[in-house]
Amino acid sequence: MEAITCGSCNKPLSLDMEIEYSRFINEFFCNPECAKVRYFDYLASTVFDKEDIEIIQEEKVIFIDNQLFTKEDE
Repeated sequence: MEAITCGSCNKPLSLDMEIEYSRFINEFFCNPECAKVRYFDYLASTVFDKEDIEIIQEEKVIFIDNQLFTKEDE
């Protein structure tokens, strides 16, 4: 038998914690914050940088009146 640990911080889980479970990645977490950290890491989520030319070109993003749009294929 092996103790289940948090998928984010590796802390052993106990029933007095606010345990979260993700069916999508099949992991338990000791609290919602640890779950969020793991989700953001898993999805490689970062703050969008409007100066990041690589993402802008890759995702075909343009800015009009301070809003983001997807550029139509030419």
